[in-house]
Amino acid sequence: MKLKEIAEQHGLDLHSFETFVLNHCPIPVNLTGIMRDSIDNESVDAVVDAYRDYLQERKTAKNAQDQQIREWRKSWERTKEEYRTAAESIVMTTCPQVDGYRAVEQLGLVFGESLFKAGISSQVDALFDDAAPSPSIVDSELADTTDMLRKARERATMKMVLEAASRGANAIVGIDAESSISGSIMQVTMVGTAVRLEPVEADGSQETDLPAAGPKHMSE
Repeated sequence: MKLKEIAEQHGLDLHSFETFVLNHCPIPVNLTGIMRDSIDNESVDAVVDAYRDYLQERKTAKNAQDQQIREWRKSWERTKEEYRTAAESIVMTTCPQVDGYRAVEQLGLVFGESLFKAGISSQVDALFDDAAPSPSIVDSELADTTDMLRKARERATMKMVLEAASRGANAIVGIDAESSISGSIMQVTMVGTAVRLEPVEADGSQETDLPAAGPKHMSE
């Protein structure tokens, strides 16, 4: 019996059913016909049942994957909120100290690392279409790379700040950033020293507030 007839008779998607029979069917199937598009009548019911089990397994796996994605997104939202809260109270600078303040406690080095894999499939496709790529394609590729580096830097900064906050720091000094690209992998590493700062007395007065905190106040 032809696979097309089986699919029509049982209301199955022909392309999906053919793919299953050729690549995933756990039951030994003797394909016959000129196009190898037929199977023995005795095997039809068993193959159809196996196909439906296969679809159910895929659906179950897809639901589990969707649940993992939803949980990851919730976790990521919580992480971003924790970062925003921490960034409001942590000063970051590439300098070894903050004017008007002294480090009363050093809490050790804090790190933030982020790796991204760049996708350039669209640029590769464009190159096949035109042997001499136009400047716009090159510009687009550079823009994509720059955007990926920016995202990696933001993620690395976030991790560094959260680690400093977990240690009770209110500042990160001596921040250094390194980035590297190896093939399609981009890596950004941020490192600094987590400290607790207190204002120093000057002329009998005392500072009461730290400089404005947050990533936008990082020294360039």
